[in-house]
Amino acid sequence: LLALIDAQLSTPEGAAEFGIDDLASQLGVEGDSFETVVDRLHDSRSELAFLTVDHLRRMYRPVAMAPTWVASYAPAVFAGPVHYFAARGSHGGEQWTEFVGGRMSVHRLDVEHEDMLGEFGARALGRVIGTDAVGKGVA
Repeated sequence: LLALIDAQLSTPEGAAEFGIDDLASQLGVEGDSFETVVDRLHDSRSELAFLTVDHLRRMYRPVAMAPTWVASYAPAVFAGPVHYFAARGSHGGEQWTEFVGGRMSVHRLDVEHEDMLGEFGARALGRVIGTDAVGKGVA
């Protein structure tokens, strides 16, 4: 059993580049440089005030590099059953058909990609694969 959570093999059409300002927003502050974000976190006395410029660079790099990594990835064919959980408006499941040797089921969820592992998405995942599979380390 393989569960894919809105996994994409290409960058979605029209996707905006993730910037430092987006990272700042997700951390609850404004800023367009790592230094400014750190200063704003310290000024706000946020529980995230311990973060350093180095921390932010390490958080940012994988997100910024994701489109390059995704474009260069060529998965092997998976022979078992696949459950693809698609976010609202996603067609990512179509990208995986040539890499699935078994049966593939697509489950459409009415949530944005970023919320797939939130409460609604996690409950849908649990209903499909079951708590027994999670307990056995399948998920």
